[in-house]
Amino acid sequence: MRRTLALVACVAAGLATWAAAQDEPGTLFTTYGTVNESVTITGASQLQNGEAVVSLPAWFEDRCKTEGRHVLLTCKGGWSPLWSSAVSNGQFTVQTNGGGNSTQVFWWQVTARLK
Repeated sequence: MRRTLALVACVAAGLATWAAAQDEPGTLFTTYGTVNESVTITGASQLQNGEAVVSLPAWFEDRCKTEGRHVLLTCKGGWSPLWSSAVSNGQFTVQTNGGGNSTQVFWWQVTARLK
């Protein structure tokens, strides 16, 4: 179930940004923005048993190139070694190892070029 709580948009001088707060499983908050033919999507999620699958908006695969996608991760409220898979089919997986917090909360950011 997807429920959009708020939507804000602004377009000026080649810059377009919009944000939507959502309560989707695995996503605490997500924002979207575009600048000069690239898109940045940010959000927060939490590991469960050392892993989290982050699903991106349905339009992501249709509108973004597959090459040059970047995933950045930042721990919140602590530190754990985190790494992610490549973005594929509109999602990516974040994991930690046995020395990490298996329920670590983290922020994520995906940047890609528009087609």
